[in-house]
Amino acid sequence: MPHPLQLLIYPGGFLNTSPGRVPAHWALFIASPTNPRIAKTFDAVGTPFTGYGLRFRRNYSLDDETRRFSVVWVVDVEEGLVEDMRVYGEGEGENGRKGVTEDVEPRDRLEREAKRVDAPGVSKRPLDPFGGRNCQSWVLEYVGWLAERKLVDGSALEALEKADRI
Repeated sequence: MPHPLQLLIYPGGFLNTSPGRVPAHWALFIASPTNPRIAKTFDAVGTPFTGYGLRFRRNYSLDDETRRFSVVWVVDVEEGLVEDMRVYGEGEGENGRKGVTEDVEPRDRLEREAKRVDAPGVSKRPLDPFGGRNCQSWVLEYVGWLAERKLVDGSALEALEKADRI
C-alpha cells in the first residue's frame, strides 16, 4: 500500500515568530499507516548564518505540535521505499525513550536518498531571508532528485510549487 508523502508548512519560519517576513519552514511528513497524526519527518534545519543539516524525526505527533502548521499532500510513495513506521505507545519508545526521537542516520530508501541531496550551506547573503538556499530549496531539490530517479511521480514538484512559501 502506498504511503502519502506530505509537506508540513510552518508559517513564520522554524519558530513561527515572524509571519510574512521570513520563509515558512518546510518539512516532509510520512504518516504511520496505523495513525495518520503520527509520522516520521525529514527536513533541513539551520540558519542562513550557520548552514543547514538534515534531520529525521520519528514518532512525531501532530497533536503535540505547538506551532501553527498546515499539511499539503505531495505524492504517494511506494511501500518498499518506506520502513520504520512503528508507532510507540505510552511508556515505550526507541531505546527506552518516549515520544519523538531525532537523528541523522537514514533507515530506509527514502532517507538514504535524502542524504544524497546536500543540505544548504552558509548563505552568501545571510541577512536576506530570501537570498539563498534554505529548507524549502532542499525539499524542492530532494523531491526533484526522487522524480529524476522515478521514485516519485513528477507531479510531486507541481504540488510543491503551489505550496505556501511565507
